Amino acid sequence: MNKSPQVAVVILNWNGLNFLKQNLVSVLDQEYPSFKIVVVDNGSEDGSVKFLERIKKHDKRLEIIKLKTNSGYVQGNNTGLEKILKNKKFEFAVLLNNDVKVGKGWLNSLIAGFAERDIGICTSKILLYHPYQQIVIIPREDSVLESIQIGDLRYHSLEYTDGFDKKGSLVELPKSLEKLKIYSFAVPFDRENAEKLQVTLSNGGIKVFSGSIKKELKGPGSVKINVSGGNVIQNAGSDFLCKEMTFVDRNIFEFDRELPSMLVDAGCGASMAIRTDLLRRVGLLKNSYFMYNEDTEISFRLARVGYKTKFVANSVCYHYFWGSSGGQVTERQTFYGTRNRLWFVREYFGVLKYLYFFARTFGRSVIWGMKSLTGDKKAKMFSENYFRALISSIGSYEKQ
Repeated sequence: MNKSPQVAVVILNWNGLNFLKQNLVSVLDQEYPSFKIVVVDNGSEDGSVKFLERIKKHDKRLEIIKLKTNSGYVQGNNTGLEKILKNKKFEFAVLLNNDVKVGKGWLNSLIAGFAERDIGICTSKILLYHPYQQIVIIPREDSVLESIQIGDLRYHSLEYTDGFDKKGSLVELPKSLEKLKIYSFAVPFDRENAEKLQVTLSNGGIKVFSGSIKKELKGPGSVKINVSGGNVIQNAGSDFLCKEMTFVDRNIFEFDRELPSMLVDAGCGASMAIRTDLLRRVGLLKNSYFMYNEDTEISFRLARVGYKTKFVANSVCYHYFWGSSGGQVTERQTFYGTRNRLWFVREYFGVLKYLYFFARTFGRSVIWGMKSLTGDKKAKMFSENYFRALISSIGSYEKQ
C-alpha cells in the first residue's frame, strides 16, 4: 500500500444540520494528507445545504451532491460511491454517518488497517457520544427503585449493562428489584452539565456501587453519588451468529477499554472504509436493502471473493446512535431490519436456514399480535411489520 493513498469520505445527510457541524469539523481537522469529503444531501429542508455551501467556500476538500428527494440510506450512499469510483485516484472510500464525531487520528488509523492486501474493509471503534455513569444495585430485600436523577433531569428509563439482564435493553422506572439480585445500569449524562446522581428508593433497602463508591439505603429515601462515568462502546465490529441467525455488535454497551485490532465478520456502516477496486469488482451496496444490514451484506460479499474485514481499535469515533433517525425503534427499522436479515440468510446460508428463520419470525409476529389485542400500540407495530417483512422476503431480491 502506498504511504498516503488518496481517500474519499462519503457522508449521507438528511435534515441533520444539528449533527453536521461537529461531524464536518472533526473530519476536516484530520491530519491525513490527502482526502476529499463528498456529502450527499437527501433533500434536506433544515438549512443543511446552505450550511454545507458556506463550508465549501472555505474548504475545497468538500463536495456536495444535492438530491431533490430522500432516496434512502443505501441509494444515497451509493450516489456518493458512484461519484468516487469515476475517479480512479481514490484507493479507499469511507462511509461515515452524519451523526458521528470522529476522534483525532481516526482516518490515519483506519487506512493504516489495510496494511495486508487481503483486508477489504476496515471498521472503527464506535463509542456512544454521551458518557455514561454505571450504577450497580444489590437489594437487601425486595425493593422498588423509584427514580434516577442528575441535576434537574429525571430518567424515566435506564439501560442494562453487564449483569442482571440483556445488555442495552431498557428498563422503565419505577422498577421492582428482587432481593440479592444484581442490577447493573448505565445512565447517560452531559459532561458539561453533570452534577451529582441521585438514586431514590420508595420501598425496601439497597446497596449502591458506582466505581469505588459504595452507598447504602436501609429504607425509603435518596442517596447522592458524584458523577464521573466514561464512554460506552456501540460497535467494535460485527459478528453473525449462525445458530440465532442474527447480527451482533461486538462489545456493545460495555464501558470503553483498550481492545485489540482483529478480524471480524462485518463492518459497521457508521464508520468503515472499503477498497475502491473491490467495489468496482463486486458492486456497490444493495439498493434493494434500502436501509439496515447493508454493511454486513457487503462484508460477506467481499469474504466470498477472499477479502476480510478488520476492526481497527485505534480508529475511534463518537456516535449519537440513531441520531438522524429519531432515537426510537420505528416501523422502518423493524420492517427493513427483519426483511433484509431474511434476505441475507437466504443468500448466504441457504433456503433451509431461511425457512427456519422465517418460522421464528412468524412466531414473533403472532406473539406480538396477541399482545396487541390488549391495545398495546408497540406490540401492534411489531406484529404488523414482522408480518410485512415476512411477505416481502418471499419476493425476489437483488443478487450481485
